[in-house]
Amino acid sequence: SGIFFSVIQDCMFNSLTFLTSTLTVVLLVCYCLYLSFAFLRNPLFYCVLDHSHIRQISPDVPDHRPSASYNISNEVWMTKAEQRLLLSFLASNQSMLEWGSGGSTLHFSRFVRMYYSIEHNNEWYAEVSRRLAQNPGLYGHVRYFWARVEPGRYGWPGGLSPGNYLQFKRYVAAPRRFHPLVQHFDRVLVDGRARIACALFALRYLEGNSLLFLHDYFQRAETRNYNRVLEHYSVVAAVDELLVLRPKPASAGLFLNNTELQSRYFDWNSFM
Repeated sequence: SGIFFSVIQDCMFNSLTFLTSTLTVVLLVCYCLYLSFAFLRNPLFYCVLDHSHIRQISPDVPDHRPSASYNISNEVWMTKAEQRLLLSFLASNQSMLEWGSGGSTLHFSRFVRMYYSIEHNNEWYAEVSRRLAQNPGLYGHVRYFWARVEPGRYGWPGGLSPGNYLQFKRYVAAPRRFHPLVQHFDRVLVDGRARIACALFALRYLEGNSLLFLHDYFQRAETRNYNRVLEHYSVVAAVDELLVLRPKPASAGLFLNNTELQSRYFDWNSFM
């Protein structure tokens, strides 16, 4: 009888192992199908297929190929292709706003008339301020601001936190400090925190020919709901993780109040 029970036990163990393996495979297949569906559901998915070329998406936008001769900085946390694309849209008579500072502040500010940058991390703000002070040529046309962020559930900014709109409201609304001297921007770079909120808040400062650069779009378009910005923006061009946007005619100069902004962010992923 001992041998009989041992055989039964082995059979049950083998059956359980088979079922577990089968279930694991089924779950993996389902997950892969889900990711494929989410990828294809993104209207810009084809931009990710070939990172070596800039994809023109809006049919009414003329072909815009950046020159390979643009000065590229190793301090900017962007690929060479992303930097070339962004620089191709900058001009010396423009004003530019930036959420999220760093090497981009030091580099891109050299190509425009006035550059406004907003940072939420106090220590990083001090470091970038020190580096700006070492570049006297930037002093006259760079305005650098620190915006306090409320502590999050896990003590942001000391540690990762889901966050919420109220936590980032001062940071998002920091451009209000520029009134009444600055009422619109020619170019806006969104490369910091609360990127969807910043992109939507920026609408009030944009005109029909203004452009907004949204970085890290494709790796976050689904998980961070970044594609919601397309409700108010048309795509001009894209390369790697950089998206170039133009406000839709009905959205240029649009004021979205706190309630309207907050209503678009029902999950914390939108703020990371």
